Amino acid sequence: MRGRIVIALAGGALALSTTATASAGGSPAFSTPTGLTGATGFEPMIATDGQGHFSDSNPQGFPGGQGAYYFSSDHGATWSSSVLLGGATGGGDEDNVYAPYDGSKYAGEMYIADLAATHSTVCYSMDHGATFWAVGTGPNSPANTPDPNACKAETLGATTPSSDRQWLTADKGGRAYITDHEFFSAQPRMWTTTDGGGDAFVTPCGSIIGTNDPLLEQYVPQDITGGTLVSKPVVDSNGTVYVLFTTTTQQENGGAAQNSTLSGTFSEVFLAVSTDHCTTFNDYTVFDGFNSNLPCNGLNPPATCNTDQFGDIFNQLAIDPQGDLYAAAAGFVGTTPFATTTDVYLFTHKAADPLGTWTGPTKLTNDGQGHMLPAITAGLLPGQAAVGFFRTVNNITDPNNTSAMWTYTILESSNALDASPTFSFTDMTGGSGTSHNLYHLGDICNSGTLCGTGAPGTGTDRSLGDFSSATLDSTGCPFFSFAGNPGGDSNGTLAYVTHQTSNCFAGLASNVPEAPFVSTLVLAGGAVATAVGVRRLRRRTSAK
Repeated sequence: MRGRIVIALAGGALALSTTATASAGGSPAFSTPTGLTGATGFEPMIATDGQGHFSDSNPQGFPGGQGAYYFSSDHGATWSSSVLLGGATGGGDEDNVYAPYDGSKYAGEMYIADLAATHSTVCYSMDHGATFWAVGTGPNSPANTPDPNACKAETLGATTPSSDRQWLTADKGGRAYITDHEFFSAQPRMWTTTDGGGDAFVTPCGSIIGTNDPLLEQYVPQDITGGTLVSKPVVDSNGTVYVLFTTTTQQENGGAAQNSTLSGTFSEVFLAVSTDHCTTFNDYTVFDGFNSNLPCNGLNPPATCNTDQFGDIFNQLAIDPQGDLYAAAAGFVGTTPFATTTDVYLFTHKAADPLGTWTGPTKLTNDGQGHMLPAITAGLLPGQAAVGFFRTVNNITDPNNTSAMWTYTILESSNALDASPTFSFTDMTGGSGTSHNLYHLGDICNSGTLCGTGAPGTGTDRSLGDFSSATLDSTGCPFFSFAGNPGGDSNGTLAYVTHQTSNCFAGLASNVPEAPFVSTLVLAGGAVATAVGVRRLRRRTSAK
């Protein structure tokens, strides 16, 4: 899958793309990335409680694996050795998140989720990762029952056959959510807990695809020919839940088939919003790439069909303490069907504006390079945002080109909500085991489990996973975590962590909420597997 995150104006009208400019000077300094050792560093997810405690996680292989977790209690200065957590048949996807310090007994609670074939093993810790209980057990359960397996059994967080890429989102007072993508119906889904996991997340939420837009459900594919890319949800200080999801359409899938491609592009971006703790959702258009490319009827598609893509791969959504939203994605927007270039885009929404009003897409890259796996975190004040992503340094724009050479780059802005924001530009220096500033050699395949199969338009190397991630420390300093393997060898992939060391975001630095990204302009995305549990099927939509 390839993707760009684009944003639409109210009513779904496409906003004209703009290009951000690099600031003339004053680039922030970042630490030399540290490689976390002891486990494979596939698609790391970093999180913080805003009080100096951090966690980072990596899938270790599905099925039959668990997730590798690392912990820090000194603002990321040092990290523990890897700890394996989750179910014995998991290891497919990992996530972790901290509850805010709200004065309740759940303050600072940490959740982790390990994806297996039929469910997610969800556990929680009340002591920053020193001790874990399975949901439904432990101090938050009604009977305060122990978990003798210490989060290494097949406990069910949400029993969901054909589940993919589960996300955790923590709210105040013990309320939290787990969100995933159901493979066969292509529907995004969510469950909730109200007691810090004591009830095992058994309460299903209402349909994320709401009823206020009757045409939206018609866009979402009803079978595995397409897909739905669900980003990690975020929650504001009032408990409002925001879910960004991106889809292909049945019509574009039909048009793609006529062009001998695997599926239509992920051209539809929507925001689902719940103000009643996920009981009901309303949906708003962020970007409508289908209407901008009509007609596309699957019988005789014109050359302009499938010219917008937002699936490279997991898109990411971030929120600042004032409720402003920031979305990042990699992909393409233009007039070339199934383009092979990848750029990074930023889309923003001011808290005071109607939810259908977004600024963007703002193109953050204009350097003639390829760009993949963006992550994003918001700062402490409106307009503060940092975006990290992989960037080629040898003028290769196609991420599936095996000659590509990649560094990791961070762009940072204090006026990201403006129509023409300015950004600083920082390439990471070489970390342990790297050559200069290179963290990957070869292609970054964006087709999920199709990588290496020889399917049209797919690459071979998926060793970095499907996203990088970002969060914000209590001091206002962004942290990024990304996979790296300078030799292109998946057996040598490590999770790297870097943080800003000077000129961090100014503002009130107390009680900073989790800044989900995570995302990373990321991008990234994907779909899942087969009924027996092959994880995350991603579709690349262009033939080489």
